[in-house]
Amino acid sequence: MYIATLRGSHLIEFDLRTKEERVIYDRRDRLRDIFILNDSIYTITNNRDGRGTPKEGDDKLIQLQMETES
Repeated sequence: MYIATLRGSHLIEFDLRTKEERVIYDRRDRLRDIFILNDSIYTITNNRDGRGTPKEGDDKLIQLQMETES
């Protein structure tokens, strides 16, 4: 299971069998949502929602490669 944390600015991978979690993305962006397609995880940031001072390029689509088990 993958969890995008808006406030915590992390993308977390959670293993339902072992109950272990691992942060796979932490770049100080507020992550709004995730989408998985093939071997990629896509996440969008939401930094321009009226909090702080918006800057050019704050909101973006990020593509991450999923690690595959051998």
